[in-house]
Amino acid sequence: QRAGSIMSTLTGLGIFVACLGLFALATFMAQQRRHEVGVRKVLGASTKDIEFLLTKRFVLLVVLAIVLATPIAWWFAKDWLSDFAYRIELRWPVFALAGGLALILSVASMSFQALRAAGTFPVDTFRRVEFCFSTSPYLCELWNKIPFALVECRSTSTYPFTWP
Repeated sequence: QRAGSIMSTLTGLGIFVACLGLFALATFMAQQRRHEVGVRKVLGASTKDIEFLLTKRFVLLVVLAIVLATPIAWWFAKDWLSDFAYRIELRWPVFALAGGLALILSVASMSFQALRAAGTFPVDTFRRVEFCFSTSPYLCELWNKIPFALVECRSTSTYPFTWP
């Protein structure tokens, strides 16, 4: 009884950590494509279009993971359950429910991030200063003198550089 309670608590904690990781991955993917979302919004894309754009690849990855994991999980569970005196038969609704729940959680987390990305003002995505790194301080100095450059260059070299 007590071991079952501990296992349930640890399983719940593991699922919670997995959901946090899924949410972090969705945030990272939306953050990586923020410039693309800004351009699409300027060109007239709707929120629904942007949500579909960001969610499509994510859903395909989750479906691929479900397709790959289901036979492996079935084989391990069947092998593990065969050692018990009272056996149960594994049925497909168990795996369909687990896969459906994983798909719903992933779509919900990605949709939240997609709606957040679609709701941002497009100009703000282009005003954000980004950095490119170069090993040549000379190239960075030249690049930073361009008045309309959207990206700031920072040198990664360790030696000091002075402009001649």
